[in-house]
Amino acid sequence: MVPPPFRIDLTEKFPRLAHAPIAEAVIEMRAHAEVPWEESGIRGQLAPLLPGYQKIESQSEFEHEMQFGPGQDTVQRHRDLGWRGLRWQRKCQTFLTCCSKQRP
Repeated sequence: MVPPPFRIDLTEKFPRLAHAPIAEAVIEMRAHAEVPWEESGIRGQLAPLLPGYQKIESQSEFEHEMQFGPGQDTVQRHRDLGWRGLRWQRKCQTFLTCCSKQRP
């Protein structure tokens, strides 16, 4: 059986909490990628689904490690882990959407 296609409904309304914390809700979805995880393709597929999110930031990931101790030379390592995902934000700065690749 084929599951129905995933749909984002930007017109759906949710009740507002009177004394809500900074973030009212977090929705996390995980799935295996069916296409290569590349910025242009992901941006092109998701941007039309998020028309109210004007600010789009590309996110990269890196790893920085330092080893030091008495009588030892300091050793630093920097590793660029590449493109991680995209972050969309509305002008009002209260609505935020992210998509990112989870490292194994």
